[in-house]
Amino acid sequence: MGVKLREMEHVRAVYRQSKWVLIHPILANLFTVALPWYFIVRYDISGWITTVLWLWSVIVLAHLAIELLLWYLNRYVVTNMRLMHYDQTGLFKRTIIETPHERILNVSFKTEGVTSAIFGYGNVVVQVVGLIDPMVLKNVSNPLEIKDYIWEMHLRVTANDKSFNSQDIEHIQERLGYTKQNQKV
Repeated sequence: MGVKLREMEHVRAVYRQSKWVLIHPILANLFTVALPWYFIVRYDISGWITTVLWLWSVIVLAHLAIELLLWYLNRYVVTNMRLMHYDQTGLFKRTIIETPHERILNVSFKTEGVTSAIFGYGNVVVQVVGLIDPMVLKNVSNPLEIKDYIWEMHLRVTANDKSFNSQDIEHIQERLGYTKQNQKV
């Protein structure tokens, strides 16, 4: 599943969720398989129970393989012209959101929890003109650097295209409800 690029467009960066977010599904799936096998071996149980446990093990490991595949297929692509989010939520369910850099209003990041602080991952939130909900790059490594990079790409594009000025941004923010009266400081 490649990225379709436009004329004169090239990929600048591809981001995925941090590998640290895979710890929970891997450990949970392995524990779900290992614990029953421990009792089978410990108490020397045989017969139809081992056959069922083999079937159970295959199902759980297939589930783990699907989780890893979905992690791999979810990605955030930054090109010299746009930001794209390939959101694979199931084997047959995919959503692709893209926006040109000049439509970006604001970029921020946040980390939540001990593990994200220790392992250095978090969410990058990109507010975009025309989207009600912001684009969220979930659990990416080095969110501060990614936030700065996306904002830098936005500034490069808007510096080259002088047709988008600060009055346009204020008008768009007012239409979306981002007025000075309701801003949280």
